[in-house]
Amino acid sequence: MSLGISLYGALREFTSRKTGMISTLILLTTQPIFYHSLLSLTNLPYTVYLFLGAVYIYLWDKKKQIGYLILSALFASLSTWTRSVEPFWLGLLLVVFLVSVFRKKIWNILIFSIFFFPIHEAWKVFQGSLTSTGTSTVAEIIGYTGTIRTQFDVSRWIQVAVYLYKYIVIPWGAIFIAFILATMSMLILKKNRKLFLIFLLTYTLLGVFVTGSFVFRVGYAGTFASGDAPQRLSMLFYPLFVYCIALVLQSHSIKKV
Repeated sequence: MSLGISLYGALREFTSRKTGMISTLILLTTQPIFYHSLLSLTNLPYTVYLFLGAVYIYLWDKKKQIGYLILSALFASLSTWTRSVEPFWLGLLLVVFLVSVFRKKIWNILIFSIFFFPIHEAWKVFQGSLTSTGTSTVAEIIGYTGTIRTQFDVSRWIQVAVYLYKYIVIPWGAIFIAFILATMSMLILKKNRKLFLIFLLTYTLLGVFVTGSFVFRVGYAGTFASGDAPQRLSMLFYPLFVYCIALVLQSHSIKKV
C-alpha cells in the first residue's frame, strides 16, 4: 500500500489521474511485487526506499524544492539500513553530484550528504559494534572499486551478460520491453527529453546492478547459480520502469486531468 500510494502521488505531479491509477495497478499486480508482499524478506522494503530515493531526486530537479532532495537523502540512507551490502546509494549520490554541477548549485551535494551520511554511518557503527568487523564508508567505496578493477575480465563480462539476460531480462518481460521503447521515445522525440533525468537515474542504478552482478558472480558463483538472488534484487527496477513509462505515455496525451 505504501509503494502504491507513493507511486501514485509521484505520478500525479506530472500525469493524469487515469494514468496514475492504471500505472499503480499495473505495478502492484506485477507478480514479484505482489508475491513479496506476502514474504518477510528485505527486498520489498528496500525497493520502496530506493525507488523513493530516486524519484525524489527527479521531483527535486523539476519542482526546484529542496525538501524533495532531503526526502531523497533520508530514503536513500534508510535503504542502507534495510540492505547494507548493495551499493545502489552510490548511484543516487553520483546523480545528485552531476545534477548539482550541471545546475551550478554545488551546495546541494552538501545538503544531500548532511542528511544521508549520518544515518548511513549510524547503521555501520551499530553493525560494527555487533560483529567487530565494521568498515568506514570510504573503505566501503574503495572496496567496491578495487574489486572491479582487480577482477575485470572480458570473458567473464560476457558470461554475466548471458546470465543476466536469462535470469533478469527475460523475467522482466513486457515491462522491460515497454521501458526500452520509452527510452527510445525519450531520445528521439524532443518533447520527451525533459524526462532525461529519471531515465538517467534508472540507467545509473542498472549500471550499478550489472557491475555488482559481475563482482558477485565472480566471488560467489555458487550462490548465484540458481538466479534467485539477483531476481529478488532486480525487483527494485519495476517501480522505476513503470514510472518512466507512465511519464512518456502522459507526454503523448492531450492534457493532464
